[in-house]
Amino acid sequence: MSVQEINDPDLLNHVGSYKQVILKYHSDLCGEECREIMAMFQRLSDQREYKDIVFLRINSENNPTAKKFLEGKKTCIVSIYSKGRLLDSCYAPTRVLVEELLEKLQGG
Repeated sequence: MSVQEINDPDLLNHVGSYKQVILKYHSDLCGEECREIMAMFQRLSDQREYKDIVFLRINSENNPTAKKFLEGKKTCIVSIYSKGRLLDSCYAPTRVLVEELLEKLQGG
């Protein structure tokens, strides 16, 4: 499944509509590191073991709620939701850290 780009109004709907969701915050200002992480995030979304997880991304520069959530945080923030409930949200700039969140999500 590919990564879906969403906006603030879609966020609550998507998180509440799917059993398992992983959300990557990004910014146009982030640079090369973010592009590499987004490419890795896309590859993970295509893997069979994660086929039941909905992969989302939201641009914090274009969405005021996302921007407010990231205030004072680095932009490589990933959040996981199970049945509409936030399970975890943390700085995850590597594949290993994102995979740890995916494992936690599958167990939750």
